[in-house]
Amino acid sequence: ELHYIHNVFGCILRRGVWVDFCTDIGRIENIHFNPHYWGRAKIDAKSEDQKVDKWWDLDIEYQKKNLEGFLLGKTDWEYMSNCFVIFPKVGFKFTTYTHGPGNVVLTQCGADICPVAVQVESTQGHAGIAFENSQFMSGIVVNATNDGPVKFTNCGFWGAPGVTSHAMIEGKGTVMFNSCHFINWDEANQGVPAIDVKSSAVLITACDFIDRGRKHIRLGPEVTGAVVLGNRFRTD
Repeated sequence: ELHYIHNVFGCILRRGVWVDFCTDIGRIENIHFNPHYWGRAKIDAKSEDQKVDKWWDLDIEYQKKNLEGFLLGKTDWEYMSNCFVIFPKVGFKFTTYTHGPGNVVLTQCGADICPVAVQVESTQGHAGIAFENSQFMSGIVVNATNDGPVKFTNCGFWGAPGVTSHAMIEGKGTVMFNSCHFINWDEANQGVPAIDVKSSAVLITACDFIDRGRKHIRLGPEVTGAVVLGNRFRTD
């Protein structure tokens, strides 16, 4: 309980911040995980194998296959702000380890150039997670195992290599998008929507879908409820 992690900067390979088995009330602030800290290191290379450029490429390749930036398990009233990770496998992961899921509020956070910016395997049913004023160069995934609320307010979503939908949603919890904008999804032009809802319930309000000529929202037959109101959809 009562952990306070702040002003941590550097290059990580496997796990960044991992929180579990906590009650009230943790704070995580000003965390920046970026391999540029390694890439800008001034190393006197005496051979080709020691050159920073070579290690940079190996680092990025490893991170994309293994790195999980922020892992949140059982934690109550967790507050996170100004937390960022680039080139991870998963940016922010919410799950159950051994003590149940948690609830977290995140502001000014982001995950850049990755297949999954946010993965929600499970959250507390009465509280869940909320992102505000955050940015993602990737997509989010809400798994079928989740039954808590998931909220995105004033957030920006744009595409990264290999990303199709910005949001793939399953589960029993309600997922909410309010005043968000979406751009650069389905770059392969395969007819994939920006928000693909297979099950669960969604509230999508006052959002801007900027790409023209693409599908915006798909509601599957197992969706239990949907409110889509006051959004802007671009056409050709």
